[in-house]
Amino acid sequence: MRARFSLRTTRSAASRVLRARAGALLVLLLPLSLLVAVACTGDQQPAARGDSATVPPPPTDSAAAPVAAPAALGWSDTAAGPALFVPGQNAGVAQLVFPSFTDSTLTDTSHFDLTGVRGARVDFFTRAGAAGTAAVAADATSPSREEECTSWPTARLASGAPAAWAVGFSAGHATPIPLDSIEALSRADSARLVADVARLASALPNDTAPAFRGLPFTVRSVRRFSPAPGVQALVADVRRKVNQEANPREEHILLIAERDSAQASSPWTPAYSERVADNEETIESSDVLAAVALGPARTPSLVIGREYNEGFAYALLERAAAKRWRLRWSSAYAGC
Repeated sequence: MRARFSLRTTRSAASRVLRARAGALLVLLLPLSLLVAVACTGDQQPAARGDSATVPPPPTDSAAAPVAAPAALGWSDTAAGPALFVPGQNAGVAQLVFPSFTDSTLTDTSHFDLTGVRGARVDFFTRAGAAGTAAVAADATSPSREEECTSWPTARLASGAPAAWAVGFSAGHATPIPLDSIEALSRADSARLVADVARLASALPNDTAPAFRGLPFTVRSVRRFSPAPGVQALVADVRRKVNQEANPREEHILLIAERDSAQASSPWTPAYSERVADNEETIESSDVLAAVALGPARTPSLVIGREYNEGFAYALLERAAAKRWRLRWSSAYAGC
């Protein structure tokens, strides 16, 4: 688990933005009638708007354990540029997440070399795809100092910057991979997809938290995308809860799966998963911000925002091979 910080302070604007997005996700993407609870044993029937979808035993290939992800490989300037851009506190302002910093090197007295980003053009993205392009103004500034809190420098964006965006990369480094919404599917297809995701989660290995065993899964969000020709992928947020008033706990699973897009009935195969468990007040929550193809190789990648305690970290997940994704890079935690 990541180191936790005890000093609490006012949440950053980025926290408010991602929390608002997380709430909107639950309402827009998975209406209450589509939230499906599936027993860990896979022997219950999820229902959606009065329809039911039987969850059969996982097929052999869909139950296969994802290849264990190696340690993060690190950020590549050639592929992704000098920094990750995320929304700042005010409209028209970006935070500059510098990949060279780690949890041990980012401090409240860190110095940032802003030479490489001043005046740079940035391509912006949302889950839907490209959002626009704008230049970084010449007044990029280091953050104000707050004892025992860490933060990233900010930069004002030139006129013409999009009003809504989730992440940005230096121009020319990334192309969009649209993430579609389960809301666009029919009721039957939505129920089937949610049931498939819950079944995949129930078959994942490394279920080492005894408190959650046998509890139903709740599929909080599912997004589909195409990382390569002929390949359909999904990324999902799946959760379980222990409803104890004295110690309410949650388990969050971030799941990526793939299948052949030429056959609608082909089974999903898990390609990557992360599992965290903690008290519901302090657990790390992960949210998919955008999907992009990075660098000259156009490597399919997911940008993940991670919220915990009073701050944020970011990560890149990349497709390493067919039905295999891995953690490419994790940023330092910024917050209090």
